[in-house]
Amino acid sequence: MTSESPAVGHPGTYLAEEMSRLGLTTADLAEALCMPINFVAEILVGRRPVELGLACRLEKITGHRRDYWLRLQGRFEGRIFGRERAAQNGCGTPPAMADMESEQLAQQGRG
Repeated sequence: MTSESPAVGHPGTYLAEEMSRLGLTTADLAEALCMPINFVAEILVGRRPVELGLACRLEKITGHRRDYWLRLQGRFEGRIFGRERAAQNGCGTPPAMADMESEQLAQQGRG
């Protein structure tokens, strides 16, 4: 994996946990996904989104349905948009609440 810290709540954070559970390295995952290693590394640190095609591939590898990955991405994007909007309006977004929602979604996908 890379030394860069992942974006909090990004699906890459949860993907890194799955990789650990499955005993996969970034290179292993890149090979399984048929994608360049740098592309996978960028997902893991939150610089690339999980889109439909990738979600379908992740479903086959991790066992988590594609909607799990897409919902994580949607929640992450919603938090980012909410924070940007709040900053424009001069009010804050309670990050603890947003982080809690992402964790609840992650728990649902594991069950």
